[in-house]
Amino acid sequence: MNSSDQRPNDSNIQQSAEDFTAGQANAHNIYDKNDTYSLGNRAKLEQKMEEKEKEPNWRDEYHRMNPTSVAEEHGNKPSSGARVDEELLREDEEMLRKKDERRR
Repeated sequence: MNSSDQRPNDSNIQQSAEDFTAGQANAHNIYDKNDTYSLGNRAKLEQKMEEKEKEPNWRDEYHRMNPTSVAEEHGNKPSSGARVDEELLREDEEMLRKKDERRR
């Protein structure tokens, strides 16, 4: 056999279960009446979508707590509004911390 002969690749022979369950993203639109999802599959997908919407997105929470982080991540200078928001957040946290200390 020459090196140019076609041979099966052993790594492709053993496929995982994920290969068969994973599909192309946005291949189906569950709200399309012509889509041929069964009712059971459609219900499962809707349930997954609801659960995904309920779980908190850590990036959104991080950016909410750090208003200047978005600009800094992209290598830009934060806007004056973002800097003011960050300063207000720090002042609020400090004020809440002081209130907690007074209660103790």
